[in-house]
Amino acid sequence: PAIMRRVDTSLFPRDRVLIAVQDDLLLINGLLATIVLATGLSVPQVLFGAYLVMLLAVAGAGWLFGRAVLETRWAAVALVLAMSIRHRVPKTGVNTLEHYFHPRMIAFAFGTAGLATLVRGRTWVAFALAMGAGVVHPTTGIWFAIVIGGGALIASPEQRRRWLLLALACAVAAIGVLYSGALADRLVVMDADWLHSLATKDYLFPNQWSASTWLQHALYVIVIAISLRARRRL
Repeated sequence: PAIMRRVDTSLFPRDRVLIAVQDDLLLINGLLATIVLATGLSVPQVLFGAYLVMLLAVAGAGWLFGRAVLETRWAAVALVLAMSIRHRVPKTGVNTLEHYFHPRMIAFAFGTAGLATLVRGRTWVAFALAMGAGVVHPTTGIWFAIVIGGGALIASPEQRRRWLLLALACAVAAIGVLYSGALADRLVVMDADWLHSLATKDYLFPNQWSASTWLQHALYVIVIAISLRARRRL
């Protein structure tokens, strides 16, 4: 709908406020709308092409990561095949691989490629790819920046002071933006109408998660720890 609204401004007159909340943060919607207008293709045709690019990007990033952390090419192939298995991330509205085009998956490809370059010791390239992920999908980019930043602190102790200073500078810049009032129209308490629009998305509020949901997410940490221990033994 966001792309269609950019192509035809008369669409969705009563839903523009709701659509614009996320559309304003996603530059890729404007890019796809521009392609629609420039080529004369339909929105479904352009989205199908974008979906193919998305699949190739995810597969390519998986291959790069597999080659960085696994010993053989067949192991990397197995990882890419495993990444093609779609399942819902517990207590979210997100799948590990979407069956339609979504900018989050492009950002995931950027971030995964960033992890691969971090493992190979190319830290600045990893940070650049994390920034690319943030441009495509801001929240996904933030999570990858946290992971890559933490990885850089551990993997490059001689560079630790530089990374900490960079993190401090980013934190100061973020606080400055908050206090400048630039985001004042967004940093507000949601009223009853907005909460009603999110009634079915209970996963957005962690304080409402059940113990079983927290346990499911905790299992990720346990599996990663066991995998790391096995890797070190080998």
